[in-house]
Amino acid sequence: MHVHAGPDLVGRAMDVVELGLAANQAGMAGLVLKDHALPTTGQAYVLNKTLGGNCRFYGSVVLNPATGGINSALVKAALGHGAAMVFLPTYGAAHHYHLTGSRPHYPYSEQHPLGMNLRDRENHSELLAIFEEIARSDAILATGHISPEECLWVINAAKSAGVRRIVVTHASMPRIGLPIDAQEEAVKLGAYIEHSFVACTDILHAPIQVETIHDQIARVGAEHCLLSSDLGQKSNGSPIVGFSRFLTKLMDTGISSEAIKMMTATNPAKLLPACNPP
Repeated sequence: MHVHAGPDLVGRAMDVVELGLAANQAGMAGLVLKDHALPTTGQAYVLNKTLGGNCRFYGSVVLNPATGGINSALVKAALGHGAAMVFLPTYGAAHHYHLTGSRPHYPYSEQHPLGMNLRDRENHSELLAIFEEIARSDAILATGHISPEECLWVINAAKSAGVRRIVVTHASMPRIGLPIDAQEEAVKLGAYIEHSFVACTDILHAPIQVETIHDQIARVGAEHCLLSSDLGQKSNGSPIVGFSRFLTKLMDTGISSEAIKMMTATNPAKLLPACNPP
């Protein structure tokens, strides 16, 4: 439910066609395409139309400066084009910018040169409109790279607006993720906790151990968690191979195959069936 492919503003290990072919060959049931700078609904449509096979491809949109930021018109259009997920800002979030600074390959906004803070009063009415659009389409809201404080505030506000499907994006990611006590609070509010393999790879300055993810899953329960790769980086190779390696490593820590199936198949199926890409 969280994978990157080319074309992109940064080099990727595979383009979307190569990724789609590999996913079908591996027998995957579906995956969600993510791009920090453009909606992926068109990519998903073409893959579904041309590849055949049993894998269903879902598009998404990330509310970064390049896509228009906190913009309900953009969200309405993306959902109308079949987007399954709406991600709140990633590189465009104030929290992300504060931790990592700007990245020259991603376009920033003159209106928010230091990133967007979702709790700024100027964003409230547009955020509410976005949540209402997501609720109307019964789509999935994902939290992106916002701060833990913003994350819990967003979950409450989105639920009040009628959003039923919420994912805390790569919660175990160092610095950008959600502390375990906040994960437990998010679960009480009905959100799913996503754990991504990229957090364990050398692309990060200080990657975590797979055992850390095991411990966090044990705290909140597999029934509240999702497993994703968040791969696509050239140095990490094929996202499909990497995702398989992630699951093997988790089972080596003692997580059962039943729990793995719950977090990779059962729980995603609960989130995605209402989203029907054309």
